[in-house]
Amino acid sequence: MKQVVDYQGIPVGVLMPRDGCLAFMAVKYDVIELDGERFSSVAEAREAIRVHVRRHEPRIPTDRGNALSSGGPSQ
Repeated sequence: MKQVVDYQGIPVGVLMPRDGCLAFMAVKYDVIELDGERFSSVAEAREAIRVHVRRHEPRIPTDRGNALSSGGPSQ
């Protein structure tokens, strides 16, 4: 039986039984690197997806000298 896997309410892939495991088929680009991975449980797949997405989230650099990050231009 196939099972849709969501991340933060958005479907990102499908788990399908294969050779005693659950094979992941990605449907979103954000998790394409996990396509074909095999997991022993739905919980293991969800955790792998969570870790993967967090690891690849864009990080916004902070510049302490930037006028916006210091509360605006000084007068």
